[in-house]
Order: sequence, then structure tokens, then C-alpha cells
Amino acid sequence: MSEEKPDFKSVSDFIPKIIVGIGVFTVFLYCAYTIKFFPTGLALGDSLIFIFVALGFGFMMTLWLGFGFVASYFLYELGKNYWASTKKYWASIKNYLASKIRIK
Repeated sequence: MSEEKPDFKSVSDFIPKIIVGIGVFTVFLYCAYTIKFFPTGLALGDSLIFIFVALGFGFMMTLWLGFGFVASYFLYELGKNYWASTKKYWASIKNYLASKIRIK
């Protein structure tokens, strides 16, 4: 039988799930065994507040990451144009000097 090799997309989708699972398990072990903290008396309202705070934080983080990506794109374009013009400048100097200096 032929076994299919996992493609990159399926592996790259699975790795973050494993990392999150390890993080949740680590936090649980820390709370349960190291500091012996077991939350009691949590209500639905407490959970909703936490969910809204987490969503707000995620929104703000996404917004700032978007700003960073946009800024880096414009800096990349600026740098690309700068280096292209610099290459043309040095190429023109090289051609000028090559026409003036004859090496035998």
C-alpha cells in the first residue's frame, strides 16, 4: 500500500494546535500542583467579562500588527527603490570611469 506523506499545510495547521494544547496543559499543571489554586465561585458573568477582555486585547493586537505590516511594507518599498537607484548611480560611475580609463 502507498502511504500518503502529510503535506505542509496539514502539518502547519496542526503545529499551533499542539503548542496551544501544551500551553493549556502546562498552565493547568502549574495551577493545580505548584500553587494549588482551584478557582471556585466563578459565575457566567465572570466568564463573559474575561471573554470580552480577551477579544478586546486580540482586536488591539491585530490592529497594531496590521499597522506594523503596513509600515514595514512601505519601508521595504522605499528601501527597494533606494537600492535600485544606488545601483544605477554606481553603474553609471563605473561606465564613465571605464570609458575614461583604458587598462591594457
